[in-house]
Amino acid sequence: MNIIICGAGRVGFTIAKLLSEQGHSITVIDQSSEDIQKINDSLDVKAIVGKATYPSILEKANASETDMIIAVTRNDEINMLICQIAFSIFNIQKKIARIRSQDYLNPKFTRVYNKENLPIDVIISPEIEIAK
Repeated sequence: MNIIICGAGRVGFTIAKLLSEQGHSITVIDQSSEDIQKINDSLDVKAIVGKATYPSILEKANASETDMIIAVTRNDEINMLICQIAFSIFNIQKKIARIRSQDYLNPKFTRVYNKENLPIDVIISPEIEIAK
């Protein structure tokens, strides 16, 4: 499976490591050249320095051939936007976003996360996972 991971911090690094060990083809995107260098030094994955919200960067990551995108940057809104662009421009089928703000996770607003509005298939919330 071809997977793009947006965010090369601790979470992105760990996901990239686990998925690459399972034999998936992984591309990691991050603005931090230092974080991308750590990925290059440690993992056998493709790593790109750039903004994952830029369609040209996603194109460089071969988004049109990607099965899944995982947005785990430090910013909820960036993660949401990445999923929207992945869906609207590249028709990536599976979109996962880390969302930390409880306001975005309020059950009253869940209908915002659908194909007509904000196409996110799976939401990762570290706070909710820890609470469980």
